[in-house]
Amino acid sequence: QIATKVGFQVLRIIHEPAAAALAYDVQQDESCVSGHVLVFRLGGVSCDVTLIKLCGGIYSIVAGVSDYSLGGDNFTEVLLQHLQGEFKRQCRHDISDNSRSIAKLQRGAEMCKHALSTVSNSHCSVDSLYDGMDFSTSVSRARFESLCTSLKNRCIAKIEEVLSNADLQKSDIEKVILCGGGSKVPLVQKMVSETFPNAKILNHIPPDEVIAIGAAKETSILKTFKNKLIPESEHQNKVKILSQAIAVKVRENRDKTTYKDFQTVFSKSTPIPSHQKFVFSASSQESAFFLDVLELDDCPERDEGDENSDKLLASVVMKNIAQEAPISTSFVLTRDKFLEVVCQEETTHKKLTVQIPVR
Repeated sequence: QIATKVGFQVLRIIHEPAAAALAYDVQQDESCVSGHVLVFRLGGVSCDVTLIKLCGGIYSIVAGVSDYSLGGDNFTEVLLQHLQGEFKRQCRHDISDNSRSIAKLQRGAEMCKHALSTVSNSHCSVDSLYDGMDFSTSVSRARFESLCTSLKNRCIAKIEEVLSNADLQKSDIEKVILCGGGSKVPLVQKMVSETFPNAKILNHIPPDEVIAIGAAKETSILKTFKNKLIPESEHQNKVKILSQAIAVKVRENRDKTTYKDFQTVFSKSTPIPSHQKFVFSASSQESAFFLDVLELDDCPERDEGDENSDKLLASVVMKNIAQEAPISTSFVLTRDKFLEVVCQEETTHKKLTVQIPVR
């Protein structure tokens, strides 16, 4: 309503973590490989940690936690307390009850904090801070970071909480996005990097611009539609997904005794429609290509390599082709929940198409 009143045309409302992922074009290449991204936002007065599951360009929020008592202002407050102590040590005066002096020193602390994001030492100078007395001191980044240790630990606790809620490990996170002005603090960036040593840290876009850039990209996507925009109320949250993962096994012979390749084609919860393409090789024993299409059982008690728990959906056989010939195989999940398998021998272009119902 506020945006409309000031003249903006509201095309769609999106979540801030989704906007952050869009800003970095996360999985906008039609990849159907699933993964997890963590969005860490440290604003002025709040901290949000959100886990997003990615699949086929669809963002699904898995878990999230917020702390409205933790933000960039807390880092400023810690520095303010330190500067107050320095002034008291230098001038023998306590200004904690003088609101005017505190306001002036807080502005100095804010400027000092911003400077320490780019340099290792910052000078804080406030004219006539109290009773005509000037204040001047230097603060090193190392000193500032030591003062903020408890705040860093609170940020780590929020990250661990959201991972616990989603039943995920740190190693499951592929990318971490930093956003919010508080994320400019080097201590915060280092904390995230150390917490996720194997993840790619995305922070080259100014953190306080990330969400706005993501929202702008969403607007661009919507504006590229040739037809009129579909009202959000009609289609929001109506994306069909695959209920079970689908995989294929390439056999060496018709007796189903020897398998030469295994590939997960679509993971569970893949959005529909989706498509994938792989290149396999025909049998080295017969002039044919044997492909078993399976629905994978996601039972947690399943033993690795346990074939009996998987459901065979179809066996595809392409005959009269050269042994070990390359076979380009496309898999298309249609809107009416059929899996279309198209096998094409790359040399002769011989083609076989099969449609299989899926759940």
